[in-house]
Amino acid sequence: MLEQKENTDGSLTIVLTENGKRKALTYQIDEMKIKKTQKWDKKWRVVLFDICKNEIEYIIEFYNIRKYVRFIMADSLDNELHLINHFKLN
Repeated sequence: MLEQKENTDGSLTIVLTENGKRKALTYQIDEMKIKKTQKWDKKWRVVLFDICKNEIEYIIEFYNIRKYVRFIMADSLDNELHLINHFKLN
């Protein structure tokens, strides 16, 4: 949903793709807020993504959500083959 474009001065510009623009409009990103819950439901939320870490870092900084986001790098999962097939990663 994001594209990274290199400028002539060496800087990078992150822009929304057409698909990203549709998602942004659908979800009204400017009006989204992170909801705080009274009590933790003891569930971790894990997001699988296939884009550059730099783009995620940019979004984290842009929306000032650093305290809500953590990166987990795992070398293996017990059901790795199932997930590879399910998300068509092979």
